Amino acid sequence: MGYQLAHRATTLTMAGSLPGLSPNARLVLLGMATVAHDRGRPPDVPEACYFGGWEYLAQAWLGYPKLDTTSERAVARAVAELVTAGVLAPMGRRGGNRGPRMYRLNIWLLGND
Repeated sequence: MGYQLAHRATTLTMAGSLPGLSPNARLVLLGMATVAHDRGRPPDVPEACYFGGWEYLAQAWLGYPKLDTTSERAVARAVAELVTAGVLAPMGRRGGNRGPRMYRLNIWLLGND
């Protein structure tokens, strides 16, 4: 579990170090940080990497009661916003072309001015 990542995401948000992010983007970031591994478990799981899929984020963090195109688009918009802001970096897919997308959380690099 990403206790340190979740703490870092919360700290950055409270310090105003992530300006301009929508509420959905902040919730998706926190959801990703919560389940990503802080230090990883090489070689299988890199540190600060999220690969839990959009479904978890839509239901557990954005509050969609059912999975449909609306909930999928909401997560996709939030993820795109986080990638554009440099908070996430795409890493391909886990387990090949059919696995869930993976994202590296760059939150250790943010807010250290």
